[in-house]
Amino acid sequence: MLINSQSRWQPTSEAEISQAIDGDLLHESHYLDMKRQVGDNTRQRKETAADLASFALDGGGLLIGIEEDKENRTWSLAPQSLDGLSERVEQVAASAVDPALFVVTHELRSEADPSQGYLFVEVPASPRAPHMVEGVYYGRGDKTRVRLSDAEVVRHHAKFEPVWTLANRMLDGERGRDHVPAEQQKTGRLYVIAHPLTARSSVAVDLVRGDSMVIHNLINGVEHLIPKVIREFAPSPSYASSTATRAHGVARCSAAATGPGRTFNQVNDYTDEEDLLDIELREDGGVRVLMGRMTATWGSHGSDSAVVIADGLAVAYALRVVHWAAEIGRRSGYHGSWTFGLLATGLRGYSSSAFREGAFGFGNGPTYDVDTYRETTTASGVEMKEQPWAVADRLVGRLVRGLGTAAKYGPAMSEPQEPSL
Repeated sequence: MLINSQSRWQPTSEAEISQAIDGDLLHESHYLDMKRQVGDNTRQRKETAADLASFALDGGGLLIGIEEDKENRTWSLAPQSLDGLSERVEQVAASAVDPALFVVTHELRSEADPSQGYLFVEVPASPRAPHMVEGVYYGRGDKTRVRLSDAEVVRHHAKFEPVWTLANRMLDGERGRDHVPAEQQKTGRLYVIAHPLTARSSVAVDLVRGDSMVIHNLINGVEHLIPKVIREFAPSPSYASSTATRAHGVARCSAAATGPGRTFNQVNDYTDEEDLLDIELREDGGVRVLMGRMTATWGSHGSDSAVVIADGLAVAYALRVVHWAAEIGRRSGYHGSWTFGLLATGLRGYSSSAFREGAFGFGNGPTYDVDTYRETTTASGVEMKEQPWAVADRLVGRLVRGLGTAAKYGPAMSEPQEPSL
């Protein structure tokens, strides 16, 4: 058993913890800390929050249920009640750490009393680090947490600034690649991007350049994870029935998006820009989505028709892109962090389609007061797998709040969604 300043030890049982204590192998390090309990009062919760925040830069773990004898510098087992313990830790990480910190908890039950035991809190390295607690930024020294100086905070933030620039540059690039020039577009657009931050440039080449059915199955294989309230909005991925080979990868696209060199294809008199759907998976692991129905005409032509915003589609594709990126990472063996971006255009002066559908009774709802919506975020591979809805919320939550539809679409981005048929 290796437990030192460089190891990422994660116990799997009470016996393993006991063995580490008996062998004098259990020590605080840059990646590991121990404490007896989370605590119920404000001061104790703050201490736990600071411990968790300190691991955000490089990752690490907090083992709860271990008593320290500071005078003799020894440790002993101090099993805690497991009833609600995981939830309390997750609440501390979400509400007492700024920005909210994603953690993964692992319960280890006591052999003497299974209702008690230990909690190993895994803190993945956060793309949004450093994190602060009550105005103080924390990092990790060799063995204990440390307060970061202003200069250190600025340095860490500067290190990640190119990430935000990268995501916005990719969004602008996708807008420039649109099948229809911006000045000629008749409908609002949705552009969504995902890009692995530290993957090699050919990480997904075998995946995207292989059997086209693999791409089809990857794209459509996550649909059961998309809540039904947003999954059935058209165009869903099933509309992307054609395959197109691209310079950087392969795309599944609707018939309207199959013109030569990624140009608009006027298939027949009925086809228009609302039919545009282009889902591109790239050799570098990236995902690019263009959807032409961010705004659409509601009702038949005439006095009853109106242009509305399809914000439910934005929520659906935000979730889909997170799931697609997580699946690409799993299949290609990339487990690092990703950057995401979402851009919606042509919004000003329109309200959400949810009001026309009668979701909130009578009335058309608030009209959006700016033409474009743009948001970027980053996420670790672990968060994408465990809490994809949280990543999607950071991308599109502000949009639905601004349109007054958070009550309808917010639940899809605020809690685990059971797979549905």
